[in-house]
Amino acid sequence: ITTRHSDYDMLGHVNNAAYFDYLDTLIRRSSGNGRAVKSIFIQYNKEIGGDVGMVKAGLAPNAAGGRSFVIYDETQLYACGDRVMGE
Repeated sequence: ITTRHSDYDMLGHVNNAAYFDYLDTLIRRSSGNGRAVKSIFIQYNKEIGGDVGMVKAGLAPNAAGGRSFVIYDETQLYACGDRVMGE
């Protein structure tokens, strides 16, 4: 996922709300089943600084029947968490 100038706050870090844009992109590209996301739990681990032009993101099934996600690059884990699928 390419970071955009508009993603950054006045401190030069990706705004927390932009993480949800990244997750929306990830979920929509990986979920073809049309199920709604019931909730998302996110842990912010490290700020995405202005020198980061691209991040990676991935999903994997979890024990609760939803999916766990990560947002990272080659050197940092920026955020991780779980999403709970709706009906």
